[in-house]
Amino acid sequence: MIRFIALLLLFLSSTRNCLCLASDDDDNNEEDNNTSSSLHTTTTLWKYHTRHSGVQEIMRHPQHPNNTTDCDLYLAPSSIPNSGWGMYTSIPLSQNSIIQPVDLTIQVHDTGRHRKTQNRLNGQAQKRVPTWVMRQYYWDASVTHSTNEARSGSSIIPSYGMLANSHPGLVNLDNEGVLVQTWENMDRFNDPAVGSFTQWKNQSFIVNKDLPAGHELFADYGDGWFRQRTDMFGKIPLQKDYIKADRILKKFETLCDLKPTNTAEPAPSYCNGLWNTLYDMVSKYDIEQERELKDEDDDTTAEDDDNDDDTNVEINNSRLGNALPKTLKGAIQILHSDYGGTAFHLQPNVIRPPEWFQKEGLCLDHMEPLKLLTNSGQQQQHGAFAKRKLPKNTVVAPAPLVHMHKNHLQVLLMDANHVKKKSSNDNVVFWKGHQLLMNYCYGHVSSSILLFPYSPVTNFINHYNDNNNHNERRPNVGLRWSSYMSSPEWLSLTTDELLSQHDDHAGLMMEFVALRDIEQGDEIVLDYGDAWQNAWDRHVAEYEQKVAKDTSTTMNHPEEDYHEAAEYKAISWDRALPTYHELPSNVKTLCWLDMKEGTGIEVVDRKKRLYRFKQNKAKQRDSHFDAMECYIQESFLTNYNNTYNDPEYTYTVVTSITQKKTRKTITNVPRDALDIIDREYSRHQHLRRAFRHEIQLPEEMVPVGWRDLDDEQQQK
Repeated sequence: MIRFIALLLLFLSSTRNCLCLASDDDDNNEEDNNTSSSLHTTTTLWKYHTRHSGVQEIMRHPQHPNNTTDCDLYLAPSSIPNSGWGMYTSIPLSQNSIIQPVDLTIQVHDTGRHRKTQNRLNGQAQKRVPTWVMRQYYWDASVTHSTNEARSGSSIIPSYGMLANSHPGLVNLDNEGVLVQTWENMDRFNDPAVGSFTQWKNQSFIVNKDLPAGHELFADYGDGWFRQRTDMFGKIPLQKDYIKADRILKKFETLCDLKPTNTAEPAPSYCNGLWNTLYDMVSKYDIEQERELKDEDDDTTAEDDDNDDDTNVEINNSRLGNALPKTLKGAIQILHSDYGGTAFHLQPNVIRPPEWFQKEGLCLDHMEPLKLLTNSGQQQQHGAFAKRKLPKNTVVAPAPLVHMHKNHLQVLLMDANHVKKKSSNDNVVFWKGHQLLMNYCYGHVSSSILLFPYSPVTNFINHYNDNNNHNERRPNVGLRWSSYMSSPEWLSLTTDELLSQHDDHAGLMMEFVALRDIEQGDEIVLDYGDAWQNAWDRHVAEYEQKVAKDTSTTMNHPEEDYHEAAEYKAISWDRALPTYHELPSNVKTLCWLDMKEGTGIEVVDRKKRLYRFKQNKAKQRDSHFDAMECYIQESFLTNYNNTYNDPEYTYTVVTSITQKKTRKTITNVPRDALDIIDREYSRHQHLRRAFRHEIQLPEEMVPVGWRDLDDEQQQK
């Protein structure tokens, strides 16, 4: 009895301490109302829709032409039941290594505002824009440091950002963001390709722990994402719950005198009753804690989330209780294991043997992204290149697809500056265009449906160059539907049925197939179709007129004065950053300043509102959310006696150049508290003359039910 009381006291103490330490900081995770994953542990019988749909009983080739014994990355059924596809490494991965291949990121902006505008303009005349499946996938803009790209924005991150599942207790990939690329060789006036592809390249994920070969890869979606979907998924344990569960097991092991090195020795007789009592108490205690968070969760729940009546989730269990084994036997098995904790052992098959991938998996790393070289040897845009020899008919890449309506990507501006001004005529559209994402989607002129592939490197595949007859530039891959598709019945649906009945997860898949033998190092090129080629030819022929008519060129950012922020970011620390009157109008300076007197700044002359920056007080620059716009007045050459004794600069900045009565002047600001970024809507992709057109699906791949556009609608 004494042991039992001690156990209860220790548990309550440890749980309260853990609750204090567990904060829900999701700044560097996927946007709470936008991405998807699914979870299951053996403690419950959760069943729910997920982003990939289920990998059901489907026809498999005895020897699939995609697989090879030297493949490092596989697409295969996830170890999480009912969650569709997962990504696996077939080689050991070291902690802090960048997992290959890296990929790109596509920014989308103001989608909610444009959708509302479409619905308002359509009124009763047309159907409302359907729910966007992509909302389950995109990441918060802060993750890619793109919060200043537009008034609101999100990041589409294919590969590990969309195809990898998430498990709060088994996260092994950290999103490291992207390297924004500047195109110094591109002329905004004369190059028709400007703005037609993303500048956000080298999207990378870091392995946060050593992983053995065969381990499934799990990205971090953030606890907030799962908590907001409790009605759909049930009380899935969060990251903090698995940490608490492991601590509880360790304390139980000590109090119950369990022998971790001798599994044959039975546990003391009183342990079974103790464990049952502890398990019941944990569930009840944790439910009370969750009730305290209910109001907060209700305020942030995604408005587009759907509640399914057939999910059969066990909503009465607590998250912490679901992280613990129900029986003493299960607890002892976890304690006696040499690898992992509660999360690993309640989720079976996280590590798969090599032979399983040959039977169940599809190779994902036949390609790698590399920079192309122009005839002059200069590096230009990227392309996809073969990592190994690929014989004819090889599936170069399986490509799961997110389906959407073309109107999801429509951009409707009611005025020149992306701001809806009050007007007597609210139905006048100033400019109509499309999101950059359209250029990476596949579709057909006769259909409203667009398909976005999100497997690694597929979005680097370029159109073949038909300006010459060189064999290496003829298409070497083609498209077809995959027999591994989880929802082939969707091909029999109409456009309206597909978009209205399946708006919460993806289920289609196509394949890029080798049309001939492809040698290692060859670029992978595809025929984008006649419709795409004709649209591009018209764009090139009319580009000079488009430049003259482009209203974005006069939107406070004259093109003759245009320089990308990346040019200034590259300035070495032994050179001074430009002052505010030396910067072009399309960029601005950000400061990470703690404006509290005594902690971040100290008073020099209060009457003149003059302050001094306190050394080592620059805020951590994880997100532009923490920054404020400022203006560099002067720079001063100093020396911080650093390791290399290199000269560096400090800066005097002001918080405003217009509000003289309220602005503050701060001296001694170091370089690491400053950044220069592009202003909203000033990057290439926001040019209103930029080329937009989907890649064409072959005629034989477009179902009859999807052909919903007549000739007049196709022209529009």
